[in-house]
Amino acid sequence: MKSSTTLTKTKQSPLVVLPQPPISVRRDPSRESTMTHWDHILIWFMRLVAVCWMFKGILVWCGLLGISFVRPIDFANLSFADAAIVLFFSIFNFIAAVGLWLAAPWGGVLWLVAVLAEMTAQIIFYHSFLDLWFQNLISTSLVGGYFYLSWLAARALDEKAL
Repeated sequence: MKSSTTLTKTKQSPLVVLPQPPISVRRDPSRESTMTHWDHILIWFMRLVAVCWMFKGILVWCGLLGISFVRPIDFANLSFADAAIVLFFSIFNFIAAVGLWLAAPWGGVLWLVAVLAEMTAQIIFYHSFLDLWFQNLISTSLVGGYFYLSWLAARALDEKAL
């Protein structure tokens, strides 16, 4: 039989735990000390691409709404496949842009999927990759830059860990 003096009370945790916001006004010095120079460049590159992709999504919506400075998209007369492509990219570009702006891993993945889907749709539905060669050249160079900066940031983090 155990006496009451030998029993220890367990620490009780609260039932409600308030989560910390993912983006805070206050700076976290412990997080900034682990970031390298290439991490900062990668984050600003992702934000620059996010602004471009947000602008791209706005242009699609301007075409759908018939705003005069872009070529109007007659959604009612499009085939089902073309209408699905326009609707997909009008939403997906915004989601990828938000993920890139937050520098979230899923944002980079969604952006890469958006670029790949756009190039694939051009080949499958329009049987031409070269009609929009300038846009494809810019997208390919942005993807290459993203991979290169990611590689440099990972290498700098590995060197810092040693």
